[in-house]
Amino acid sequence: MKKIFFVSTENGCNNNCIGCADNNLNKPKKGRDMNKIFKDLELGAEKGYKNLHLAGGEVTIQDNIFDILQKANELYDEIYITSNGRIFSYRSFAKKIVDSGVTQFNITLCGPNQKIHEAWTRTPGSFKQTIKGIKNLRSLTNNICVNYLIWRKSLYKVKNTLLLLKKLGIKHIDFFNLAPLGRGKTYYNQLYAPLKDLLKLEKQVSLFDSFSDIEIEDFPLCVFSDVFMNKSNIHVFDTSGRIYKDEKGNIETYSLFAAKEFNFCINSNLTVQKDIKKMENKFKTYKIKIKECNNCLKKDSCGGIFSDYIKLVGECQIKKEITHLREKQNY
Repeated sequence: MKKIFFVSTENGCNNNCIGCADNNLNKPKKGRDMNKIFKDLELGAEKGYKNLHLAGGEVTIQDNIFDILQKANELYDEIYITSNGRIFSYRSFAKKIVDSGVTQFNITLCGPNQKIHEAWTRTPGSFKQTIKGIKNLRSLTNNICVNYLIWRKSLYKVKNTLLLLKKLGIKHIDFFNLAPLGRGKTYYNQLYAPLKDLLKLEKQVSLFDSFSDIEIEDFPLCVFSDVFMNKSNIHVFDTSGRIYKDEKGNIETYSLFAAKEFNFCINSNLTVQKDIKKMENKFKTYKIKIKECNNCLKKDSCGGIFSDYIKLVGECQIKKEITHLREKQNY
């Protein structure tokens, strides 16, 4: 796992996503003071970080984004940004930001068509712009990862999404399990996909062999077969339920938005590092294992189940779902 330094610009967004992990509606478009962002960038580099991930809000609407990227290029070997991709629908902007030295573009997609995607973004026209943004980026670089959010309406359309991405020439995709964070926590009962139905993710993904890198993030491992998890292009991991640290105890990676959920002041890894023990204890309550998990062959490597899901559905129902999963996976 790469050691990544996270810096949040704390700016607003041009979408209005119903389940946004970051309640950014009241954040100013301009975000944090640029000099403070520069200071974070410098401190991260001094701590030995070589890889930078810029997060927002929506980073592409951040004032002085190109000044920030210029500074980042002076200090880091690799730069990643996560975006809804809409601004890249303007080809001149897409070319300028590709030329700025960004190493990887992580573009979020919440459905394979306008109806599903915009049911999530609640922003008319956002699907068309995101797809055009992906096309523009794809014509300029191969360094694109599509982040596909698994929620109630998108889970059953994974096959359609993969067909779309294959047509667009995308080779790298990251499937995110909907996390109860921010607005996603507020509307979780309307948005979550049932545990037993998550089997459909593997079944749909297994129909395709054209993707070189498929990441599966924040899912209980009982929903996947060993055959699927052992494929060379499948990478299954957990971020929301833990903090990854190096041998010196410094943060390698963590969930920025999970930390915010527990009211930590998040500007960068450095603010998290100061309260790392306290935050680790909080993270232990975010994803947990129930009694039924004790008999699971994958329990040692699994991050568990979102505690909000357990509260919402109940352990009795989850026990039935896990029994169903084990039957299907031939436990």
